[in-house]
Amino acid sequence: MIDRSFNPQYANAIRNARRKRGLKQSELAKKLNVTNVYISLIENGKDKPSLKLVEKMADKLNFKLTINFDEWE
Repeated sequence: MIDRSFNPQYANAIRNARRKRGLKQSELAKKLNVTNVYISLIENGKDKPSLKLVEKMADKLNFKLTINFDEWE
């Protein structure tokens, strides 16, 4: 079984960046072409987004993207 959990530090960073920009989960979801349920799963560390989606999040939320690839197995 594949572990889909997401590092809580990354999940919190995404949530904080979204909130800092005054966006609701549904607004971020629309910008990323995903559901607000999926954003919630990511922010709660219950699902791991693809690298492509993390890259889009960084762009839409205007934050620097640093990835530890050891955690992306």
